[in-house]
Amino acid sequence: MRRFWAVLVSLFFLCYMGIQVYFALTAPIVTEQVMQYSIYDSISANGFFIRNEQLITSQESGVVDYRYDDGERVARYSVVATMYETAEDIDTNERIKQLRSEIDQLSSAQSPTGLVVSDPVAIESRIDSIVSDTVYASRAGYVTEVYNSRGEINTLIDRRRYVTGQVDNFNDEISNLNLRINELSSKMKSSGADIRTDVSGYFSSTIDGLEGSLYPGMIDSLSPQEFERLVEEYASSSQKEPEDGAIGKIITDFNWYFAVETADIHADSLNVGKTLSLNFPFSLGHEIPVRVHSVYRDEKSDKCVVTFYSDYIIKDIPRLREQTVDIILNEYSGLRIPNSALRIVDGKTGVYVLSGIQAKFKPVDIIYAKDNYKIVRYDPLGGSSQLHTDDEVIVRGKDLSDGKIIK
Repeated sequence: MRRFWAVLVSLFFLCYMGIQVYFALTAPIVTEQVMQYSIYDSISANGFFIRNEQLITSQESGVVDYRYDDGERVARYSVVATMYETAEDIDTNERIKQLRSEIDQLSSAQSPTGLVVSDPVAIESRIDSIVSDTVYASRAGYVTEVYNSRGEINTLIDRRRYVTGQVDNFNDEISNLNLRINELSSKMKSSGADIRTDVSGYFSSTIDGLEGSLYPGMIDSLSPQEFERLVEEYASSSQKEPEDGAIGKIITDFNWYFAVETADIHADSLNVGKTLSLNFPFSLGHEIPVRVHSVYRDEKSDKCVVTFYSDYIIKDIPRLREQTVDIILNEYSGLRIPNSALRIVDGKTGVYVLSGIQAKFKPVDIIYAKDNYKIVRYDPLGGSSQLHTDDEVIVRGKDLSDGKIIK
């Protein structure tokens, strides 16, 4: 009986080993396509934009109708807004502007000059061209261009009616529009009070309460303690009414600063004068080039305040104040490959790729390592012996060798 069980156990073991050998020899090759990939060494922090700002105030009260969008360049003494008694006055004034624009189009249509505007064929060709450009602009998301093209198309359509004799003139239509303007004007409670700026710069309708507390002259004394006081001030300012009469502000130049509080251990990576990039993930969504302007280290704490400088201006920056930022120290770009694809052959680190029905070994140069993948150097102009984005790396396979037929 004992011999029987010994034979049975031996047969079971042999069967088990046979099955394992079978699966090992017939295990399918698993591949994964190589992808381009970038990763950053970065520090996340919260901070404040600091710049030269001047409030725009008005002694009038009512509802503000802004003439400029946030971030637009404004000349000195420009009318930046108009104050009306009611919101209905703003709507009525906008309608009056539209009617006056229609009058201008009709007046232009019945006073055509030049070949393009007096020849029906040329007019038709111009209309087709603008429509084609408008379709392209619409698909590309150029909203302003689409909006601006409407007036020119309408004018050309009216010119075509005029030069082809469909109408003698547009005098009656213009008269009716003027009557409509007079009716609307009589209903307005006020004609509006213009508000001007006495400085030039970039306009912002956003007032956050820190206009008098954050300015370039205070940067050198911005300690961690002062930074934390500003955080509290900013939190409380959101619940306060704007300064009396303040309706917006002008950023008087395109130079700006961004200050953050971070752990003191990061200060050694942020030397004054170093150039790097900031990414504002919740607002701008792309990298902004900056230079480290100053580092305030506090010996009594484990924190420091780092201030960055930039003259890079885009439309959204003037409206921003407190923001989350990623301080990008280094960027690693290359090809991402899983750790399971890495092999060492004759002392060289590389991967096997599926080339037709063969396994082909390609050496790689690792520039960044994570627990489950590596980023390797990538040269798009490299030869066939180097790894490329269209390669299929073998992540699972047995007894691989260069040139081995595996399919």
